[in-house]
Amino acid sequence: METAVIPMNEKGAILGQPGQYRNPPFLMLPGNPPLEEVTLYDFKINEIPEPEDIDNIPEDYGKELVEVMEKKVMAYTYYCDLDADADWDDSIFWDGENHTDEEIKACLDARNKGGDGSKENPWKNLTWALEQIACVLNNQCCSYIRILCSGTAHYSLRKPTIYAPKKFILEGADIDVSRTQCVGYYDLYQCYFNSCSVKLRDDGRTANSRLTGGFLGCTGGVFYNCHVEFETYYSHGDHCSAGFANCSGSHFYKCNAEIAAYTGRKYEHFVSGFYQCTSNSRTTSCFVDCHSKIKCLYDVYAFGFYECDSSCFYKCTSEMEEGINGYGFAGCDHSNFYSCNSVINSDALYANGFFDCEISKFYHCNARCTGKDNTDTRGFSGGKSSYFYNCKALANSTSGDVYGFYGANGSVFYDCDAVAETAKAPEDSSCSSYAYGFLNNAAYFRCTYSVSASASAIPDENGEFHEYEYECGIHDSHNCLAGYRCEKRTQEGTESC
Repeated sequence: METAVIPMNEKGAILGQPGQYRNPPFLMLPGNPPLEEVTLYDFKINEIPEPEDIDNIPEDYGKELVEVMEKKVMAYTYYCDLDADADWDDSIFWDGENHTDEEIKACLDARNKGGDGSKENPWKNLTWALEQIACVLNNQCCSYIRILCSGTAHYSLRKPTIYAPKKFILEGADIDVSRTQCVGYYDLYQCYFNSCSVKLRDDGRTANSRLTGGFLGCTGGVFYNCHVEFETYYSHGDHCSAGFANCSGSHFYKCNAEIAAYTGRKYEHFVSGFYQCTSNSRTTSCFVDCHSKIKCLYDVYAFGFYECDSSCFYKCTSEMEEGINGYGFAGCDHSNFYSCNSVINSDALYANGFFDCEISKFYHCNARCTGKDNTDTRGFSGGKSSYFYNCKALANSTSGDVYGFYGANGSVFYDCDAVAETAKAPEDSSCSSYAYGFLNNAAYFRCTYSVSASASAIPDENGEFHEYEYECGIHDSHNCLAGYRCEKRTQEGTESC
């Protein structure tokens, strides 16, 4: 007996024209897929009240923010063997050139269209598999449909557009792509991505698009245990390489992005683990146990989580190393951060753990930033009108100025700790060193600090030198309120300032 799906709207009415209900349109499921049990994850975002006891906020405070709920569903399951057509060439969709309809048709016809989606005879090409189920997915309301993949594809997944409200499950799909415009999964809306991965390597030429990424434009999705590995070699052009990009209104659970950037010019290329995965009018973006790791061999701009505003972050980590202008969490306004960490080692201009996440709440978050070669090193930078509970900033530099918490004007700090240490090595006859624990127009309750500034100069041929050390534990816009030390040293002696 064949299985059929009756297309209905959200209220249960059969889709069709008036007078056609005696013969409603039926959509036949291709093949005879078995119903199999699948584990999915849903996310419930809760409002977290202000702590009842400000003096005793537990370390797991905020764990109720996100309820990750496991559920068992029955899904019509198809199978796809990615190895069977792994090297199908889809480059004409990505080279930015104008191609004729005949060329496009020839490319699509070159796919391996074998298989029927069964376990014994799986489909051979994932884009072909999606075409077989797209009509059903986009015109039914109740049944889950899953494609379970094996092997690795060397093409991008972009056609056709799937818009099925959380009813399509793509599981185990691995993509490995090397070319100019690298994209793994593109414009798949409101899908479940279970244990899907992308490995990208660009070839160093200019992309026609300013944005490439592992999961690009997959809005309203649920990503579970997904991984992106991206090697980017762009040498010029205003370009961004990202792991997860423009996936607004999505939920991410145990997802990782690892990016290595090898670029030849400054500042025109930036990379990001999670980029513009912001909220939308329907839901709040959520990140649980997510990790962004970036390393660069030139001082490009790098962001772990960038412009993911109106989001919730629980136990997320941003890690950066080597030659990098690093920002762990940046531009994530109107967000809540719970037990998040940012670790940045930079020898470029900037090292910022949390940057300009305004009107937000931070609970038990830590930033450890290390800079050298005159790196401007800040644990928390910006973030005005925010609340900080039990947060710790460690800023350390062998050359530049350091700040624990900087520029969070109009904010409130409870039980926060700042450590700012800088020791400038001798370079010439004049050397100045600044270390600030807190530099904000803000309110502080039981906050602690440790600041240390050391400056060493090399006397000139006349024996003249100038060394200036400035330390301040808590500073507003005009004055040092606590932890003040200022010392000047010249060949004539030492004086306080």
